[in-house]
Amino acid sequence: MIDKFEKTLEEKEKIKMKVEFDIDALSQSLIVLSEKKEILNIELENLESKIERTKQDHAIVLEHFKNDEEIRRNMQTNIAELISELNSKEKVFKKYEVKKNAFVVKFHKREMSLKTSFLRLKTEPKILLI
Repeated sequence: MIDKFEKTLEEKEKIKMKVEFDIDALSQSLIVLSEKKEILNIELENLESKIERTKQDHAIVLEHFKNDEEIRRNMQTNIAELISELNSKEKVFKKYEVKKNAFVVKFHKREMSLKTSFLRLKTEPKILLI
């Protein structure tokens, strides 16, 4: 019976040592898992921070795009207005050219008429007396 009791005690001691070993192993595992959890939490925070910065960058880029689009539309409108104004001024200039050319032709005709009259007066002095 004492042998049995000693055996039982030895088995309980072995079980107790095994349990203590398992407790130590679990404690170490918990420490490692806790460290890994902390690392993962830090990585998650970093990712969340990057996502937030990306969202902000996206919002800024979108705002720039909207502004650029508005500038492009304004430039197109300004270009269209300038083309219209240029066309209008071109029509005015063409009218001026036509009037100028008509004036030059009329001026040359009068000049020729005066030269002809002057030559007649030179060649026929009697005309002056009449």
